[in-house]
Amino acid sequence: MNRTYFSKHKIFFLLIVTTLNCSCLSFFEDEKFTLTKTAYSGNELKIDGYFYIVYASKDSVNPRNTGITFLYNNGIALTSRLSQLSFLNNSENGEFNNYVQNNPNVWALYSIENDNIKIEAFKPMGGIGTPMYIKEGKILNDTTFHLVREYASYNTKDTRELDETYHFKKFSPKPDSTNVYIQ
Repeated sequence: MNRTYFSKHKIFFLLIVTTLNCSCLSFFEDEKFTLTKTAYSGNELKIDGYFYIVYASKDSVNPRNTGITFLYNNGIALTSRLSQLSFLNNSENGEFNNYVQNNPNVWALYSIENDNIKIEAFKPMGGIGTPMYIKEGKILNDTTFHLVREYASYNTKDTRELDETYHFKKFSPKPDSTNVYIQ
């Protein structure tokens, strides 16, 4: 075999690898938000604290898990699950703030139209790239909202029914909504 044969195959191989690499870059990237960051100045929901839901668990070590959602007037939401609310309540020591500032999966966008609320956030799946999911629901009053369905931002037909009622708790100081994940 001559040198030209190997050179042609090497070039062909490099072209294939480069093409695959370029076409797969988006496969490895996290999805982008479909909601637009919009300032909230309404009065449908209070935002001087957080909304919470207590999830039941069969785990005897952590019998309860609490979901919390902070809504900010800049359209950003901070959503997290905590096994102990004391972690949040001890936020003066900076532990909770460090946790949220270094975790892209807690940051979200939300929108409110009339009595409807949407919250869009990353949903870690343990794979390559992180998909965006939207939770939708109804605002029952200024201290309560009820999420009724969840779906992937890229596939609104594949929905999962929810029954999650969040209640308001006044809280100060709220963690800073400034983060590197949502500009």
